[in-house]
Amino acid sequence: MTVVDEVKGGKKYLSISFIEFVEMIGRVAHFRYKDDPDYANVDLASKIEFVLDEVLGTLNIKRLDPIVIVLDESESDEDY
Repeated sequence: MTVVDEVKGGKKYLSISFIEFVEMIGRVAHFRYKDDPDYANVDLASKIEFVLDEVLGTLNIKRLDPIVIVLDESESDEDY
């Protein structure tokens, strides 16, 4: 996190913005499973879900599964 004035803004080091939290979870998921051959073919989204389950589990919170919508691909006008 960027703190412009470390003397006056030192308390900012004690908090984290939402976007920084999201980035941190993504980085943890990447590095947590990076060298594990059992997770070599698992996508990053699933790895993030595993990490969130572990983190939220310490607070007795259950993650809600996302709603996945599959969009149909259609041919463009150029294909006709």
